[in-house]
Amino acid sequence: MNTNNTSKTMGNLEAERSVLALWLTGQEMNEKPPSPKLFWNPAHKEIAMAITAMSGNSGISTMSVHDWIQRNVPNPACNITAVGDLASATLSFATYTTDLALLNELSARREVLGVTEAISSRALSEESIRDLICWGAQIFEEIGNSIQGKSAKGGDIVSAAELQGVDTLRENPDEIFKARYLCRGSALLLISNTGQGKSTLIYQGAFSWALGLEAFGLSPAGPLTTLIIQAENDQDELAEMIQGATVGEFASQLTTGQMQEAGSRVLFRTETSAVGPEFFRRVRKTLATLQKGGTRIDLLVIDPVLSYLGGDPSKADVVSPWLRQGLQQVMEEYNLATILIAHTAKPQIKRSGGFGSPVDDYYAALGSVEWVNYARASLLLKPMGGGMFELKAGKRGARLKWRDREGRPAYVKRIAHANDGGMYWRIPSDEEFEVAVSSTTGRRRVPSIDEFMKIFVQTYEGTDGKASTLSADQMKAEFIENGWKKDSYASIRDRAESLGYIKQVPGYGGSTKRYAVKAVADRITKEQDERSKQEAEERKALKQKRLRGICNED
Repeated sequence: MNTNNTSKTMGNLEAERSVLALWLTGQEMNEKPPSPKLFWNPAHKEIAMAITAMSGNSGISTMSVHDWIQRNVPNPACNITAVGDLASATLSFATYTTDLALLNELSARREVLGVTEAISSRALSEESIRDLICWGAQIFEEIGNSIQGKSAKGGDIVSAAELQGVDTLRENPDEIFKARYLCRGSALLLISNTGQGKSTLIYQGAFSWALGLEAFGLSPAGPLTTLIIQAENDQDELAEMIQGATVGEFASQLTTGQMQEAGSRVLFRTETSAVGPEFFRRVRKTLATLQKGGTRIDLLVIDPVLSYLGGDPSKADVVSPWLRQGLQQVMEEYNLATILIAHTAKPQIKRSGGFGSPVDDYYAALGSVEWVNYARASLLLKPMGGGMFELKAGKRGARLKWRDREGRPAYVKRIAHANDGGMYWRIPSDEEFEVAVSSTTGRRRVPSIDEFMKIFVQTYEGTDGKASTLSADQMKAEFIENGWKKDSYASIRDRAESLGYIKQVPGYGGSTKRYAVKAVADRITKEQDERSKQEAEERKALKQKRLRGICNED
């Protein structure tokens, strides 16, 4: 037998040292230590036995491992020098998962070699060949089962024929947000400039999601329990955001009981000193403690993600292990999904007016394509001016099935900061949004169809016939006078005609005039009145709720 090949089959000393070093220095990746049988080197096997025996205790050290071996292993192969060498070895968090997978494979190979030798020996005996084959098949199956799921995760090979038979509309127990926008074991990346209110947005949304209610266009598959691990806000700031969430958008219609239920399902932990492997060790400890107490987390929020990276976010060799090994293992072990909140540079004013920043390009936002490549879905919170923002759905955005006011597919939600001094987000009307943005940036805006119809308020069908119609010049003049973008006139007019909102009649000298269909104009007027009434009632309810909160504090 070739000696070099045999050595490679038996073990890999570098991988063994890498795995054990992380445990001896308190930087382990898993709560459960690796099995001693994975180690070929006798001294390494003894160290693994000691770590396994002491894993329930705090403070695994070079001396405690050595002392355990001396007490429990007859004629040990390991000495204090061997343990000390491991403790001082160069740590390799990035290769931990692949090293552990390699040790699992080599352990299985050693078992296969042992079974093969046993089969060779027993084949020379008078034992029934059928019994021998059955015994060998059973042993090999057990070896395969023993390594199932322990190596680096990879997908099974699936044929196109099998995929054709999959019911994609079936109820999916792994759904976090509907239509499989976000599932357990996957991450959503939320990107924006510093100080825009990303944390408040997610904290406020978590209150609605805790009751299984939609917020900001994200519809949970059921009530969600959320753990938020954050680094930037002190307790008073957290309290301000949570109190704002209780009076903000989506919360005004909730009862006191519902608010208490939602509050009990949104949990916080402040973590300011851990990065890399140590961060994930603490996350695991927190999740395990909650699970032991009967609380299972559905959604983990990491805010902001760069506080816990411990390296350059533009470097793939830093980002990939953190995401694909550290975070991915946590999500799979605890069957949850993650929202990663990420900061980028502050917005810069463009020379032409308006706001611009690196987040205009998802791939440039954090310096490495790996962030967006890894995330199942991505959202961009973009400032538009005047306290108005666009929440843009990037990756997987079509699954959200957002629609604009006219029922067309959309990838943007318009949201705004509170306008009463509170710390929460709200949904502005289209008109409020456009007016605020245009007044801040100086840009003329594109009106909605309903806004455009206002210029026909006195030209109802059948009222005065041709005398109540508007000529092309009159329509354009009204359009520009309203502060709307001139070059959008034709497309808005044609859109209104295609919807049947306005109609043409012949004018004088071969010209064309237009008038509004009365039923459409009446509907728009009625809807506008109803919206104004609803907004007034919501403002009144919010004001009363805030006053009750002040009285309770007194």
